[in-house]
Amino acid sequence: MYKTVSRLLPCPVYDVEAMESWLGDLAGEGLYLERHGLSSVRARFRRGEPRALPYRLVSSLEHPTLWQRLRRQNRPPSPEALDLAAHYGWEYVGLYRAFHVYRGTTEHPREMETDPALQEAAMGRVFRWYAARFLLALGVLVGTFLLLWFSCGRSLWGLLLEGFATTLLFPVILAVLALFYGKNLRHFRHLSRKLAAGDALDHRKPWRSHGRPAVGWTLLVVLLVGWWAVGGTLLSGVHSLPAEEYSLARAEDLLPPGYVYQREPENFSQQRRPNPAFPQDLFWMEDGTLTAPDGRTCPGQFRLRYTRATLLAAAQWRFAALSEEGGQQGYAAEALSLPGMDEALVLWGEYGPCLLLRRGTEVWQVSFTQLGEELLPLEDWGRAFLATLSPSSSRLTDRRKEASHGKDNPRPQVDPLPRL
Repeated sequence: MYKTVSRLLPCPVYDVEAMESWLGDLAGEGLYLERHGLSSVRARFRRGEPRALPYRLVSSLEHPTLWQRLRRQNRPPSPEALDLAAHYGWEYVGLYRAFHVYRGTTEHPREMETDPALQEAAMGRVFRWYAARFLLALGVLVGTFLLLWFSCGRSLWGLLLEGFATTLLFPVILAVLALFYGKNLRHFRHLSRKLAAGDALDHRKPWRSHGRPAVGWTLLVVLLVGWWAVGGTLLSGVHSLPAEEYSLARAEDLLPPGYVYQREPENFSQQRRPNPAFPQDLFWMEDGTLTAPDGRTCPGQFRLRYTRATLLAAAQWRFAALSEEGGQQGYAAEALSLPGMDEALVLWGEYGPCLLLRRGTEVWQVSFTQLGEELLPLEDWGRAFLATLSPSSSRLTDRRKEASHGKDNPRPQVDPLPRL
């Protein structure tokens, strides 16, 4: 038979009455708490002869100021306190957080604390100590989030777009902290009020009805770590976008009759993994050769960035961020008024124009750069792109299949772009 055993805690450690009752019951079964054997999840015991020895959890925060408590928080009781406890029939077992753990050397030792007023003052110090710890943890968490935010130089929507799981981890941790410390503070306030009313602590409080909260906390920690490790991989980052999964406009959809676009086989397109704030965010690119009806050719580059957000505010941010990004790259913005679009800009750059559009929660950034001679002006390819966004248009993939079978399926007509 093993000389030591471990048991999961059946009640929260902050419930000093239930914890004292549980430790006393185990002593009656011959299991005695080892020195410093109490943790947040489990407790270690040594086997011995069964004796109904009581336990007491006494506040270790005797000092009046917070700084003194910080300096003394992990130290054992003073020699005078140990001598007084031994005189009353108690031995020191260990320290856990804000409490010294004592065990009786006899089955009926003299109580160390009998004045409810002194006990109420001690519980008040414990309450303020946990409140200070909560504020400190809250400050560290908020400071870390702000540091990450400002170091990235992005707005909150930008953090959600590029790292949804990591960003969401902060409010999850905040909720866990609030739940944990909230339960602690509520219980210590209850004990303080109970003692202030002149009632004594119940050292034989039933503990079996509490269940096993340690198991729940352990599972919660595992879920948090799994969310960060697995969810952070699944809900953030980018991956390649196969051509067969792409259903938006391509360069071939922007060509008037007589034009031909020979696309190169390489495809460097990518798609960000979806998340609840931004269900879709992709970047499609095609390099190739554009041939006009008169035989003239030029290298062409088609680029389409598409973002679909859940909230209108997120889409508005995305539109503004892309516009600002274009300005930083030397593009000059010119506003457009287009039917069916909530916002529209033309970004003029060194290598040609770029259309930036927003309709509700959808944002498009599209360009058809022609290196050398411009064979297809913005008015033509921009009008054709708008036609692909028309609600009356059929899905592009369906039109491509019908075109491959020789069916005539003309593009919907839209108002032409203003002459720029």
